[in-house]
Amino acid sequence: MDLYISGPMTGYPEFNKPAFEEAAESALKDGRFDVVVNPTADRPRGRQWVDYMKADLKELLDCNAIAMLKGSKKSKGARLEFKIAEELGFEIFVFSEGVFKTVPYPGEF
Repeated sequence: MDLYISGPMTGYPEFNKPAFEEAAESALKDGRFDVVVNPTADRPRGRQWVDYMKADLKELLDCNAIAMLKGSKKSKGARLEFKIAEELGFEIFVFSEGVFKTVPYPGEF
């Protein structure tokens, strides 16, 4: 299973990189995931939101699972990524307290 990590970035120091890195490290140790995509890795500075989203969505489409980080509901980009993943039938997880939990009803994360 290839996992894309989604969460809030805009307005966070370093694009919320520490939270994404924690989730990526946990995912690699988890054993269920073959590939883990952390969109904050090697993120260039100074681009517009739409440019980041275009790049992130390309990465998302190469996956078949998504993990939502804390604060995702308040993030326009994370909500968009979630909706695409949901419509494409991805397995959906919430990353909380170091654990990936399957979302019983995808409309609720």
